[in-house]
Amino acid sequence: MALLELRNTPTQDTGTSPVQRLYNRRTRTALPMSGKLLQPRTSGADMERLSKSKARQKQVHDRNAKDLPVLE
Repeated sequence: MALLELRNTPTQDTGTSPVQRLYNRRTRTALPMSGKLLQPRTSGADMERLSKSKARQKQVHDRNAKDLPVLE
């Protein structure tokens, strides 16, 4: 538990904890915390990159995908 609390403690230089820098969100601790703080923060650029990646994956998958025959 001590290591968990140590890694969740923000540093003075950056204002964020090592866990926040690693996971881009806070982790659960024994202390009560708002559920909103446990959600990852994403920027618009991250969301755009993710949507482009998903579109590319769909395009590659659809090249060899075939429609299934109608069931009787």
